[in-house]
Amino acid sequence: MKLSSAKLSLLITIATCTIIPTSATMASSSSSSTSTAFRPLSPPVELNPCNTAIFDISKEDLVQLLLPDDLTTKTTTTTAAATIDPIILERLLELVNWNVRVHKICTTCEEMNTLWETQHACEPSNGTTTTTTTTCTSSVVMPYCDIGTFAHGRTMSGLMLEPIDPYNNKPVVGVVATTLFPMDVSTNPFEAFSEIKDLPSSSSSSSVAAAVGLDRSIIFPLLTASSGTYTIVPDVLGNGEDWENTRSYRVKDVYKASTIPLLLKLQDDIGTKYNCTVSDKRIAIVGYGEGGYSAAAIAEAIDMLDDGYVHTFTAVGGAPISTSKEQLKEIGKLFLLLC
Repeated sequence: MKLSSAKLSLLITIATCTIIPTSATMASSSSSSTSTAFRPLSPPVELNPCNTAIFDISKEDLVQLLLPDDLTTKTTTTTAAATIDPIILERLLELVNWNVRVHKICTTCEEMNTLWETQHACEPSNGTTTTTTTTCTSSVVMPYCDIGTFAHGRTMSGLMLEPIDPYNNKPVVGVVATTLFPMDVSTNPFEAFSEIKDLPSSSSSSSVAAAVGLDRSIIFPLLTASSGTYTIVPDVLGNGEDWENTRSYRVKDVYKASTIPLLLKLQDDIGTKYNCTVSDKRIAIVGYGEGGYSAAAIAEAIDMLDDGYVHTFTAVGGAPISTSKEQLKEIGKLFLLLC
């Protein structure tokens, strides 16, 4: 296929991030065009350590995130209440029951493949006979984590939100369900949800919102945790702890691989490290926008596990229909970030 000189010039320009003058005046003002190489990515600050608590947020701070700064004028731009209907706001406030401990959780496909086959009594490599089932082999139930896949050899990370008893500052006691809350992903890998930072000393709504601050929608997974469910907000592969690797967009297997290993990691940690808390197999999945597309893929992945999980609630809102157009927009944003 023969390319026209105009198309060839455009391709060369994109490949080198050359800045094109937009007018004859601009062109004449510079003797030569400016060319900029791709900048290597590096974290602007140190990443949060994996599998550690980052900070606690109290019930009172959660209420501050929801309520307007000025209850008389109802004017604010820093809290979720700025855009929430009063009736819905009242229902959301009813969810605030527990403090929340914010963790960064990480794992790998290799770790979870081994865990799965150990827990499900798969046939060991030495050939001795054990009980096997149709869900015994991890490559059957998690094919997106098999050797040679996009996710194998990489690190999944995410935000894990834990309900905490405000009276003893310990995890809630009893049988607890889990909420998976995928959300829209930034084109900046260091704005991953697991990289949220500590809260400031002031608990005013503006300071709390600024600290939580990836965007105000983070309040909603905080609320599901405060209502009494362990909540996971996954970083999509290529973000957070996995920032050095390839990113993708609107690929179902990537959303599955970014989430299911974190769920298995959470449940194993609770089962092995907690004495008074049990994480059962009730799963709620909630997502909107890109998170809605991800939620549908994650729900399918839960079914593929075929391990007794119960969908208590699955909400998919605003999931895209024309993915190619959305993908193009995100590729454009990523290109501008790297140039």
